[in-house]
Amino acid sequence: MKSGHLMRQVINRIVGSVDFNKAQDRHLFGDLYEQILRDLRNFTKGTPTQEVWFYEHPYPPGVKSYNKTRPMRSEEFAAEKAWWNNRVDNEQAWKVSAADIKARNYNLHLRNPHSPDAVVHDPQTLLADYAALQVKIGATRAKLRGVLNAALHGGQ
Repeated sequence: MKSGHLMRQVINRIVGSVDFNKAQDRHLFGDLYEQILRDLRNFTKGTPTQEVWFYEHPYPPGVKSYNKTRPMRSEEFAAEKAWWNNRVDNEQAWKVSAADIKARNYNLHLRNPHSPDAVVHDPQTLLADYAALQVKIGATRAKLRGVLNAALHGGQ
């Protein structure tokens, strides 16, 4: 598999589900892409991949996310460099078998098993909840509009 081929497949799947005309979707794409780049670590060429290491790169103090004006700097990778040649499970690193990744339909958005308080929500559930909230908001808006019309026009 050529370098970048897997990443291109992942990006194509994301592009198919993101509306780039919506600001919140563009932001979501950036977050997903950044997460994938930080998590995707070790695919060996020439042999079938048996396991994939993930390393959760901690943000430096005071940094909430990386962006164009605050990109990653090479000195921030000292921990990863020290860990790389002697890989062991720790608070930031864990490995997942290729079979598990395949069973997840190649979804690489895996939470760190060493941080149990991290909550990952299913996108379909979030979208369903969002749609239900939009319906409630619409009903409340219509009710408010009726109350305001009654107050402004004296019930006419």
